[in-house]
Amino acid sequence: MKFYAYFSNKQRLALVVLVIVILSFQLSWVSYDKLPMDTFDIPTETYLKFQKEVDSLLTIQNQRSVATIYPFNPNYITDYKGYGLGMSSEEIDRLHAFRSKNKWVNSAKEFQQVTKISDSLLKRIAPYFKFPD
Repeated sequence: MKFYAYFSNKQRLALVVLVIVILSFQLSWVSYDKLPMDTFDIPTETYLKFQKEVDSLLTIQNQRSVATIYPFNPNYITDYKGYGLGMSSEEIDRLHAFRSKNKWVNSAKEFQQVTKISDSLLKRIAPYFKFPD
């Protein structure tokens, strides 16, 4: 009760009015759901034009992110490299077993015979083979 003794009647009234104003602002803020969304009426042809441009930029970005395969010696294919080329673990293991006998692969056909990879996979990766002279 000493709290009321420090303020005059006018100050107490001003304090009550201030609290009521603050509470009314907070209640109005909470009750106001959302700000209205801006809607743009864009003609369909303009929208399709921009969508086509965005799609073309996305395809260019996806093409750039594809990994580049550099020429390599197939005798030194690691598990990681073989998996990246599309080889199964059995095919990679066959190559490693062949190499553990201290033998070398000297052609794409011999590589296919050793690893038993499919013709389609061989056609896809054989251009990147680089055998020593």
